[in-house]
Amino acid sequence: MMKPRLSNLQGLLVHRYHQSHYAVLLFGIEDGRRAQRFVARWLAHTPHGAQDPLRLAGPVLNFGFTWLGLRVLLADHVALDTETGRLELDFGFTDQTPHHPAVREQLGFIGASAPELWWDGRFGSDAIHMAVYAAFDDDGQAARTLSDLRQSAKTSGLIELRLNAFSNGALSGRRPDGGVLHFGYRDGVTAPVV
Repeated sequence: MMKPRLSNLQGLLVHRYHQSHYAVLLFGIEDGRRAQRFVARWLAHTPHGAQDPLRLAGPVLNFGFTWLGLRVLLADHVALDTETGRLELDFGFTDQTPHHPAVREQLGFIGASAPELWWDGRFGSDAIHMAVYAAFDDDGQAARTLSDLRQSAKTSGLIELRLNAFSNGALSGRRPDGGVLHFGYRDGVTAPVV
């Protein structure tokens, strides 16, 4: 099996960042070309997997896309045909999303765990096209960068999907000193009040 070159992967896929403050902004994409410009503007803050995470100064950003988001983002792309991509990717990513009847009951997404109750009930998972995962050195850097990201997203025509459960409207938290790692995160991000 051939291993991917670490320099071709976002750093978040390879290691944890040492920054103590985190936030995840969720967006819907209306115009793929404008969204591409947003990503290009912030790409300089996205480290690759071969970089030493201890040498990275915040803010550190990573981008994640849903299948619907990729389809909108790449709608006019000459070399990347999303219909071909759909055939080559796992159907769990392209078709059987959590609210799909085929997996909803199997995964226990019923009753109080039903998808229509997720995200404060404000929007469905299918509205999420892009997630921007951000790591910051301190509260001040977090506030400044989130403000800049939001302004840049707004001028790029992105629709921010805000969450009332968090005071800043984004999935966010702080890793406490000596936090215990579980499910890939440290306490403070997954459970803000520990």
